[in-house]
Amino acid sequence: CIRKMSVLRLPPLPTTRELIRLFGLSAKQQLSQNFLLDLNITDKIVRSAGPIRNATVLEVGPGPGSLTRSIINAGVKRVTVVEKDHRFLPALETIKNALPEKRLTINHNDILQVDERKILQDVEAQPVTWPEDPLVKIIGNLPFGIATELTLKWIRQITRREGPFAFGRVPMVLLFQKEVAMRIAARPGTKTYGRLSVMVQNLCHTRLLFDIDGKSFVPPPKVTATAIWIQPRVEPIAQVDVLEDLEYVCRQVFGQRRKTLENSIKTIGPGAEVLIDNARLPKTARAEDLTISQWAALSRAYTRFKARKARDPNDDCIEERPTPVVERAPVRPATVDQDPFYRAFQAMETDKEKKRQLDKKIFEKVKLAKKMRNKRKRFSVGYRSKAKSGKFDKKKMS
Repeated sequence: CIRKMSVLRLPPLPTTRELIRLFGLSAKQQLSQNFLLDLNITDKIVRSAGPIRNATVLEVGPGPGSLTRSIINAGVKRVTVVEKDHRFLPALETIKNALPEKRLTINHNDILQVDERKILQDVEAQPVTWPEDPLVKIIGNLPFGIATELTLKWIRQITRREGPFAFGRVPMVLLFQKEVAMRIAARPGTKTYGRLSVMVQNLCHTRLLFDIDGKSFVPPPKVTATAIWIQPRVEPIAQVDVLEDLEYVCRQVFGQRRKTLENSIKTIGPGAEVLIDNARLPKTARAEDLTISQWAALSRAYTRFKARKARDPNDDCIEERPTPVVERAPVRPATVDQDPFYRAFQAMETDKEKKRQLDKKIFEKVKLAKKMRNKRKRFSVGYRSKAKSGKFDKKKMS
């Protein structure tokens, strides 16, 4: 019975366009709403999420339910959607009523305020350990206006294993404005590398999937959308003491991204210049040149800096570097001549000296030969010029 329900598809229903006309729906610009009605594209988004059969899917911003239909037709176990706009509830209820009980759950709420853990618990989603493949997935056509804020919310939840990440390393396939997606997946040294790149990539794997032209949406936005795949890492690239400190440091320094680090670091606060030496970073580097590990080191240095300033505002917060351990050279044998390494060194030095002497003799010979050749050349030219001018003195030559 469970197997049959897992592959159940939607019965014949009015198309999404027909539901939009039936319920008089329209996209609100203030909510950054754009309907994606092409089922070929929504099916492609669902396929990008990988094996989805018998999984529990959390969909964000379903709107009139076009992407919801593709998710259900892929054979998922359950779908739970979070929709803020009450106008779309009747269209979603139409889809829900065509399915068995609990196959589709509708949550009328704001995704920025909702507790995803409770929503998934209500549909009996199964948690797994962190290294295991999760049984929950997140798919969504995010409103462009809240995409960055929602992404940062989920990043904060990853570190605490809260929200959807209480059920494991839940992968996400999301639609962003192309510029935002490029910033998420950007690499150090590129113009799009910034705060979002560091925050997301330190904790997650990212992969750009494909672009969707604005003409595919209703109404068509003036920008291109990009689908991106994000999944938490088993271990972060670099450990951070306080995630909020990493976010603050990135925001401040990337705000002056074209300045060198010794100038942009001053935006953190008075005395912040010591953070560069404490984190062992080059002063002439720019924000976009730092790797994620270097940003984590700067964040940890700022956390220590903030704690020391709280205890003593007059503390210069300079951290002493540990004295490097100098290894002593190995002790030579009592008789130097008996040391095979010393004898080999002496033989090598002798060969070098012989070669230097030989090169010196060759150089002197070449130098002498050039001198004699130039002398003969000058004498020959002088003789010919005198003979031609008639000033040649035969008596001197005899």
